[in-house]
Amino acid sequence: MHKISISSLGPIENAEFDLKDITIITGSQASGKSTILKATYFLLMMKDFVLQAFLDFESKKNRTYLEAIEDVLTQEFFQLFDLCFINKNTKLIYSISNNKSYEIKIKNLKKISISFSYELENNLKEEYAFFKNTIHNSEDIGVSEIQTLVGTKYRQFQKIFDLDKDVVFIPADRSQFLDVANLSLKEDKIVNSFSYYIKLITKRFVKSYIDLDKEFKNDGNLFALTNDRIKNILKGEFLVKQDKYKIVFNNGKEIDLASASSGQRESSLVLHLLKFFMYYRERIKYIVLCEEPESHLYTDAQSKILELFVLFINIKGNKVLITTHSPYLLQKTNNLLYAGNLMEKISITKKEELKKVLDEKLIIHPKQLNAFFTKDGKIIDVIEKDFINYDYIDATSDDESDLHDKLVKFDD
Repeated sequence: MHKISISSLGPIENAEFDLKDITIITGSQASGKSTILKATYFLLMMKDFVLQAFLDFESKKNRTYLEAIEDVLTQEFFQLFDLCFINKNTKLIYSISNNKSYEIKIKNLKKISISFSYELENNLKEEYAFFKNTIHNSEDIGVSEIQTLVGTKYRQFQKIFDLDKDVVFIPADRSQFLDVANLSLKEDKIVNSFSYYIKLITKRFVKSYIDLDKEFKNDGNLFALTNDRIKNILKGEFLVKQDKYKIVFNNGKEIDLASASSGQRESSLVLHLLKFFMYYRERIKYIVLCEEPESHLYTDAQSKILELFVLFINIKGNKVLITTHSPYLLQKTNNLLYAGNLMEKISITKKEELKKVLDEKLIIHPKQLNAFFTKDGKIIDVIEKDFINYDYIDATSDDESDLHDKLVKFDD
């Protein structure tokens, strides 16, 4: 099920959608796309917030399990959303299944309240009692034992919330992360989270693609599909040298990423984070929420970055939710979706021929996709007969065509 519901938050009056393998949200500026992405991130991070709340045993030991959770949620929520975004009707709901959900409301302008369904409530009461007895009331437990416990309980919370994936938010302004040596903690939860993952890939991409390919030769075609798309976008190879991001071109020349084109700067960290998740953390699944992955990219590169996201969901069972302003990216989605529709109805012989045109790992099947358009505080489902409605893809070009027709009348 995994349904997200958002009410009265910033520009969003009401939005409700199922979390499928790939969810695309488009719409004009300031229409609520980023608000939906951040609210979804907040809801999906619940298992992390609960674990954080239950581990806070240094202060307020006499809190109830709900008070402990609400304290953490309040702090995290107001780091994501300004006061002007909320009112007494603000509400977020995550429905995991028919009998498992949680609902977040505004208690007042300084406090968040949460209510859990019966099953979740009982699970969390039991877990909080365990933490109090094992950690809060124990004088003998050591740091290493706590670390082991955290790992065990994190996996337990994944089961409780029926979410076996780590949640990663990729913000729109990615240039701020290009200074490897000076990535520092900030108040912004999303920035800190992204910085953490960027530091991880910094340790990995100190080898060339050739050397890395040797490590993952068993992946064969999939690793080649990934690298080909990254090289096509960057027009070179991404490396980390002496704590600096570099792009090495085919002629051997290199440039600091900070001095590269805007498209290279904005896309490189996204590309290699996806690659890192696919091949170096293959045992972990992810939900990636990405703002405008196509930013500053020409149309052919937009096509390749979408293909990389599709590889990401198809190889490991990951999920992605992206916002976009690009009609070309939507058109590309329709082509990959068309291939998925064909695969469900053509003969075996034709399927094999189709795979020669488009690798099956690049295909989007209808059941995998959600697509929405934000307008007037709501989201409009733009999937029609298993395709993104072309009216929403071509909305801007239609406006310009109308203007062109009006101008032509003046050309005697």
